Amino acid sequence: MTDPWRPPGHEEHTKIEGGGPMEVGQLVWADLSSNPVGHFAAGFAYFAAVMLLVLIAVAALGIGLAPGIVMEDETLLVVGGIFGMTVYTVSILLFSFVGFPIMTASLLRNLEDQRLGEGAIGLMSLFDRTSPEGLRIAGFYMLSQLIILVGVLMLYLPGFVAMALTTVAMPIVVLEGATMKEALNKAWAHMAKEPVFHLGTWGLFIGVVFALYFTIIGLLLIFPLMVLWQYYTYKVAFGEEGALAWEP
Repeated sequence: MTDPWRPPGHEEHTKIEGGGPMEVGQLVWADLSSNPVGHFAAGFAYFAAVMLLVLIAVAALGIGLAPGIVMEDETLLVVGGIFGMTVYTVSILLFSFVGFPIMTASLLRNLEDQRLGEGAIGLMSLFDRTSPEGLRIAGFYMLSQLIILVGVLMLYLPGFVAMALTTVAMPIVVLEGATMKEALNKAWAHMAKEPVFHLGTWGLFIGVVFALYFTIIGLLLIFPLMVLWQYYTYKVAFGEEGALAWEP
């Protein structure tokens, strides 16, 4: 039997559902190595989007301050500064809490298309599978960050658990159209049953990301790697039929 999750060009591999953290890491590596150019292109697109946002935000701040500086008018300087900081702050927040989860969702959908033989990861994978459900996904992401924040404030360990929980819940929301409550309930039920798998998988991911931070090439891979890790954690945890068909 050929493994339906295995990227094209790799050997048969039938053990998926019920695997451990190393199984997730192996599948992520298999996907990366089967299409390194495509994943680097996706990572570059994310990096370019971040740089464009920073340029726009800084330019808005500069434009706001410029009239007051040129005319040496303190009132204009204050008003312009408030305008520039407002645009700067709103731009960062919109990217962080709306743009980022929507791009994540697009890449998740492209990974699913790739698995089904209907596409491949590339430069536009972060942008070509957005949908009207973007605000729902952004809403879930905001909720997940709030859960993580509360967990971190509770002496960090609950925050680590929350990170692992929301990592596997995001693909349920994106790929299965689940509600926030449904996704979190399914993710929590599976985590309660297999805590070693989820915490071990997330811990392995943190270790890999820490290593990538030391190289330029690694920095370009962090975003696609994060999404790959979410996708294959979800696949290994719930199998072909997905979380909505899984029962505790």
